[in-house]
Amino acid sequence: MRLKSGFLACTFCVILLAQTSLAVSETTILMDTPAYSAGSKWAKNFEFDRVVSGGPARTGRSNHSVEFGMIFDLGNRFWLDGRYSRSSSWAAGIWAQRLSSGNALLASSDNLPFGDVKLDIRPLDPGGDVGPGAALWAQLAAAQNTGEGKTIEVTAFSPAQPAGNSIAIYAVSSGNGAGAFLGAALSGTTQSASALGIIYDVNGFALVGIAGNDAIKRQFRMNDEMKSQKRSLHIGYSVGKVSGWDMSVKLGVNATQADRQISQHMRFSFAANAASGANAIPHIKYSITENIRWSYISADIGGSATRNLGQGWSVSVAVAIGAGTIKGNYSASRRVRVEGLVDQRYWSSRQSFSRGAAHGKISLGISRMLGRRTTATLEVWAAGMSAVPVPVNSSRTRLASGAAQGIVQLNSAGGVREQRRTDWRPAMATGIRFGLRHHF
Repeated sequence: MRLKSGFLACTFCVILLAQTSLAVSETTILMDTPAYSAGSKWAKNFEFDRVVSGGPARTGRSNHSVEFGMIFDLGNRFWLDGRYSRSSSWAAGIWAQRLSSGNALLASSDNLPFGDVKLDIRPLDPGGDVGPGAALWAQLAAAQNTGEGKTIEVTAFSPAQPAGNSIAIYAVSSGNGAGAFLGAALSGTTQSASALGIIYDVNGFALVGIAGNDAIKRQFRMNDEMKSQKRSLHIGYSVGKVSGWDMSVKLGVNATQADRQISQHMRFSFAANAASGANAIPHIKYSITENIRWSYISADIGGSATRNLGQGWSVSVAVAIGAGTIKGNYSASRRVRVEGLVDQRYWSSRQSFSRGAAHGKISLGISRMLGRRTTATLEVWAAGMSAVPVPVNSSRTRLASGAAQGIVQLNSAGGVREQRRTDWRPAMATGIRFGLRHHF
């Protein structure tokens, strides 16, 4: 075997990507030279966990990839093309909002705890010299099915006079893997109250809240990172000239492994206008970390055509299509915390998935010889994959609750409410690439 043409170069590529799913770079970046690439993508990536629902539907992704490859001449117009690449991409999102006055917050883990919560923030007017003011009646009970229930019951009132009256309180009751937490803020001046409560046990947790004067804050943070590696081996054949175009075809196999981790974090707290000292009430924090690991084994066939324009210039077009099988698994863990008081973790069972998928790519390039052995190429391309796994929400049972103006109530009897799962979404991308190739 004689090495007739090969390449070893470093290429900087600026890639402008538009995709409909997150897992696309690992299956669509197929360079013609060893290359480093960087770019951005925008797409609807996955469904947010329901506890943190309301996050941005689109997040910007930063992508980086490095690939190495060699082409060997096998003689009789045949050649062998082997490649290896490593890619990484990540995204981040952050947002904050207030829970509107009078609105109720009801959230839970996939599995429900045993217990009840009732929050009543309707203002009171006892009459006489006291006058109207902000009021709270709260009752929380957790782990009632174990005979070791943890309960909290609070009654509070903050009169409107004198001006500036307010109350900020919190309480916790916990032990043996179960408990309850209540945080509340009352402003007599505005005659409004807000409250947040959690009950939890070994099965799961439930979060209940109700806001007055837009005094409950929700802050969200998301991190999404994916790493992958890909190996491919193709055998090609140079057909020769057809109507002035140099034609070639290739057939080969690809193996891609991807590891994606998505972390969603939500923090619930009281705004400064809730009450004097409300910032001292411990924050409630919730997070979910999801891992999706999958492999895509595929075969594809492609063809290319190159036309010499003279003066060292040439144009080329290439297309490839293929199909294969995706296999992988999904796992998730949840954590609910109250700073310094509560720290509970929950793990979901591992889910496996498998299905067939197809992929394709088309590219159009223009090249210029810089010397006898060096060529510069500017290329635009589009690629896609019929399906990639993404985490989504499944159907869920309704929380047993009752609500009226200023009142929110939750009755939880355990059981499974829903399970996060993987679904299949198409992936697409487009790009612009500039590269150098050196022939030895």
